[in-house]
Amino acid sequence: MAFDIEGARRAGYSDAEIADHMAKQSGFNAAGAKQAGYTDADIVQHLTTRATTQPSPQDDRSYARSAAEGVLRSAASVGNTILSPVRAAANYLAPEETTVETLVDGKKRRTGALAPVANYLNEMKDSMDWLDSENASNPMTYGAGRLVGDIAMTAPVGGVIGAGVKAAGTRAGLPVVERLGTAVATGGLRTGAAPTTLSAGAANLGVRAAGGAINGGASAGLIDPDQAGTGALVGAAFPVGMATAVKGLGLAGQAVKKTLQTLAPLNPKNDARLVGQFLRDQAGPDANAAISALKTFQQTGPALPGYQATTAEVARVPSFAALQRTATAVDPLSMNQYSNMATRNQDLLVNQLEDLAGRDGQREFTDAMREETANRLYQQAYSKPIDPAQLTKPMLRQMDGLMQKPAMQEAMRRARVLAQNEGLDIADPAGSLRGMHYAKSELDAMIREAATRNEKRILQGVQSDLLKVMDQLSPEYAGARGQYAAMSVPVNQFQVLEQIAANSITPRGTVTLDKFNRAATDKTAKAVLKRQDATLPSLLTPDQLNTLGGVRSSLEGLDFVANAGRGVGSDTVQKLATANRMPGGSPGAFARLLPGVTGTLGGILSQGANALYGGANRRLQERLTSGLLDPVEALSLLEAAQPAGVPPVMGLLGQVRKQGEKVLPLAYRATPLLLTQ
Repeated sequence: MAFDIEGARRAGYSDAEIADHMAKQSGFNAAGAKQAGYTDADIVQHLTTRATTQPSPQDDRSYARSAAEGVLRSAASVGNTILSPVRAAANYLAPEETTVETLVDGKKRRTGALAPVANYLNEMKDSMDWLDSENASNPMTYGAGRLVGDIAMTAPVGGVIGAGVKAAGTRAGLPVVERLGTAVATGGLRTGAAPTTLSAGAANLGVRAAGGAINGGASAGLIDPDQAGTGALVGAAFPVGMATAVKGLGLAGQAVKKTLQTLAPLNPKNDARLVGQFLRDQAGPDANAAISALKTFQQTGPALPGYQATTAEVARVPSFAALQRTATAVDPLSMNQYSNMATRNQDLLVNQLEDLAGRDGQREFTDAMREETANRLYQQAYSKPIDPAQLTKPMLRQMDGLMQKPAMQEAMRRARVLAQNEGLDIADPAGSLRGMHYAKSELDAMIREAATRNEKRILQGVQSDLLKVMDQLSPEYAGARGQYAAMSVPVNQFQVLEQIAANSITPRGTVTLDKFNRAATDKTAKAVLKRQDATLPSLLTPDQLNTLGGVRSSLEGLDFVANAGRGVGSDTVQKLATANRMPGGSPGAFARLLPGVTGTLGGILSQGANALYGGANRRLQERLTSGLLDPVEALSLLEAAQPAGVPPVMGLLGQVRKQGEKVLPLAYRATPLLLTQ
């Protein structure tokens, strides 16, 4: 039920009270909105509209408003940084108090004269978070607004610092410091000097890099102190990268692109895109097929429930298999993770095969139930006398002809011996149903003992004729025989599956593709059941066949990972070669952006790059390993590598090409700020 705002106002409640009540009901950050400049009436109107219409996030913010709030967000970031010492002092002088009320609602409250100041400054972060969440539907325009705001808010930074440095150089009579001041003021665009020799040009380039580093670090740090180091590296690399390009704005975009590619690993927000692009590059022409296979896996799951397939097992890309072997060989944590996965998977495969074979007494129970049921039904058939009406003249002639056959006479002789051993007297087996059943059992044995196919065929014909006679004489016997045949199906299934499991599982308790392929064939069914017409599809249920298929598919994936993507040479050398293709940034690539920069400045920049790239590379390799061991994660990485719209920097480069020298100063100031978002 909608909240009655007008009724509340008539009852004497203020807009501030109404706004607080509605914000608590809907989980809205009213404090952040107020901090951002919205009134209580604005908040009430916003929550009323949202409650009645539930607009989508895209409808909730126009592009113009998102851009404007992006500028406001930039101003808040700068203010938050500048006022951080004041906030720290206010928090110190206005300590938090703990009361029953604070324990109940979880809100921090401070005491003292400076409590309002401390609370206000502490809520600035909430305001920025609120702006970010409210503009999540318009990231491009909101980000563009923030970039414009960042440039505008930090524009005086380089000029102020540069002027101070230049003045100090003038007073000290140090031209190089004066040039550094100019470089700081322009973000490394120029120093005011015109070098005429190669060495002078290299030195001038070093001064520009230093100026760019100071400007970039200060500007980025003003927006986000945690990004000061990255901003300094960008500021140092950008002017040098521009200088190495051929003169002319036509190649400026390439220099910027190269610089940003080199620096991209430093920003964690680029991890998914970089690792995904690396995987795409490794897959080559198989990338689309791999993505299709991973999407199918995401929808259907593994071939066996509970099986943890790796990306290479699902995608079947040889380079992915080589990367998985390398990642799990060179990184102990990855090695342990995959080893545990492999152990669980092998246990699952063994359990699946043993379950199919009827372990824990299931097969024996099924066999015993068949025998008990059949014996009971046979005894009932034996106890019922043969109906004389069934003994017609054609039937008697048929029986007489059957009994004259040597095979039948031998079966009856053996039946009498068998009955005598059991304590029964069936002098004439043909005279009773029990005697004929014993003769039928002996024919079974004679068929198994047949030396030739022809002998076996003839004996099977004699047995078939006998069973036709017995079924006509006793419908109860025919029913018992049919029940025995029906209950033999699961017994036969268990027997064949038990042999498949025994032939597939190694003494170490693992399953290999080679052993399984030799075991799970029609040949096994024929050998176990001693029937040439026996096949797995005709014997097993669809579920049993599907489980065997899932085991085979899983083993094929394991075999693929173990062998695909191998080349000539030792396995160790192959792993080392593949390890050198792992994704990540290179301090050497950063150094190549600084031609001619040596000495103290070069050493400082190189050490800083080593520190930053070391952490970035570890982070990227961990993300890669996660993707290699998790097909769903790999799919998200591969999809992240696809271009999604035009990034703001490309629009900026387009303007650089159009506007020429007039836009270059903007590019020099903007580039260090791009990575702060």
